[in-house]
Amino acid sequence: IGSSGDETPFTGKEMEKLISEWTPEPLVPVGAADKEIPVPIIESKVGKYVTIDGKECLNLATMNFLGMIGKQEIEEEAIMSVQKYGVGSCGPRGFTALSTFTCY
Repeated sequence: IGSSGDETPFTGKEMEKLISEWTPEPLVPVGAADKEIPVPIIESKVGKYVTIDGKECLNLATMNFLGMIGKQEIEEEAIMSVQKYGVGSCGPRGFTALSTFTCY
């Protein structure tokens, strides 16, 4: 759309003028990087409810559809598995080929 509001394109001079007058706004407000953002502290065990900074909140961050969170038997088995097999950020056999768990 040209300067007159119709469908004609801007002239070269109009485009140059607009570009030279344009000043981009910062993506983050000036001085914002210097401010510390408060990090909420989770003070309880993860479950249906979780205590964050002293306030009990409904936990919508898990997929506890099987209701296993908080069950002592599940926790004990998970701890034993981590102690036996360890944990890692990836699962390709090439990285964990020496683990007995990946050989089955």
